[in-house]
Amino acid sequence: MIDVRQGWRRANLSPDQRKTIHLRYGLDFTQEEAAEHLGAPRTTIAYRIERGGGPDRRSPERHELRRQ
Repeated sequence: MIDVRQGWRRANLSPDQRKTIHLRYGLDFTQEEAAEHLGAPRTTIAYRIERGGGPDRRSPERHELRRQ
């Protein structure tokens, strides 16, 4: 079983990357929502996700289901 807390502590992430990844995957924000919440351009959010957690491969359909 994976210990997410241990992985989170060991990850070499900047505070901004941690915030972005938490919003994106922990709270299921879209890149646009995270950008608005953090006051950063969407391209910056995409970069932080790519550098900090790998490619953002969530399907648009999953997000639409969350909103309904």
